[in-house]
Amino acid sequence: MIKKIQKIASVFFVFTLLFTLGIVCFPSQAAAAASKTQPHPAPPKTIFNFKSQLHLTNTQISKMKKDLQDFQKRLIMDRAKFQLTALKLQSLVKKQAPIPEIKAKLEKEAELQIDMKLADIETARGIEGVLSPVQLKKWREIQKKNQSSR
Repeated sequence: MIKKIQKIASVFFVFTLLFTLGIVCFPSQAAAAASKTQPHPAPPKTIFNFKSQLHLTNTQISKMKKDLQDFQKRLIMDRAKFQLTALKLQSLVKKQAPIPEIKAKLEKEAELQIDMKLADIETARGIEGVLSPVQLKKWREIQKKNQSSR
């Protein structure tokens, strides 16, 4: 059963990826026209934008990038599981399934949301754990400054 769900999640992920690539590669004319007239907001700055100010070593950067890549892989799988659970929940509601079945799916959705948020927090703390105390202090000052300027 689990292998079947993993296979479905993998197929769903591939279709989602292909759909997303189609949108990126072939945007509608309206979207293209809108993007020419509206300025794009600057992408958010990450710790890597401040590597010279923080004096990050290549080893630190490699470790942080690996942690982020592992997090992103996990997030992709967790989002796929969440979307499958949401689809199953919709189906249960639509067919007027018993409340305990619906409750179980709602609890599964909540559990997956908690897992994703916790993975985000754990990754952030893991990245901060790579920094020396001096670098961490400087990084928090940078974050505070950037948050107040928004």
